[in-house]
Amino acid sequence: WAVPCRSCIPSLHQSTSFRPKLLGAALIPMLRGGGASTLKASLATGQETAFDCANSVQAFIDEVNAGYEQVHRKFEEQFWGTKMALSKGTKLADGTAPEEYSVNALTETKKAMESFLADEKKLAEARKWLDDPSASEDQKKTLKMFIRTFGCYIMESAEAKALREEAMKIEGSLESSRNKMKLGADLPEKGFTELSSVQLATKMRTETDEAVRKACFEGLRSIGPFVLDNGFLEV
Repeated sequence: WAVPCRSCIPSLHQSTSFRPKLLGAALIPMLRGGGASTLKASLATGQETAFDCANSVQAFIDEVNAGYEQVHRKFEEQFWGTKMALSKGTKLADGTAPEEYSVNALTETKKAMESFLADEKKLAEARKWLDDPSASEDQKKTLKMFIRTFGCYIMESAEAKALREEAMKIEGSLESSRNKMKLGADLPEKGFTELSSVQLATKMRTETDEAVRKACFEGLRSIGPFVLDNGFLEV
């Protein structure tokens, strides 16, 4: 289940030279040749300047980046919170904590994130700014990524949207069941021993006792039937 990362909708933080160049290109000539009065008059009458237009392109990019970061963070908090079975009130690295970690919250935050990415208005606006002559090459590159990303998430069919929402609910339930699955192996002379999937795989590669390797294989193999019985086929 792929989750879009920051690289899918990049910011222009790496283009540290962008803003100074924009200001230099747009304002300095105006201030030298007719000065601040020209700029002041154009702003007062609502006349759009090259600076206004380019600044609007960047404002749109910044708004999308900030909005996506917000919905993505909330989803990731629930994704890892439920995956790691964190208890209510467990604080994150920055000292904050969501109200709860739950499958319902995971489903809702994922829905909110995908709704953000499936916004047809954002797609239309990105296309509008891409055609704007004031957009820089860096901005055009970012806008093209916006357009591609939004296009991947937009579903025009109401039936497809309904099916996607239902699939997210099943995915959340399956993930919750998998997190609670008691995983391990029936080791010789030890009986059932809880082991993670990583530990089972490691023992399969490194254990000298064939019986232990087989037990770990069977333990790892048990994941397949388990997920099939808990919603994978329905998804």
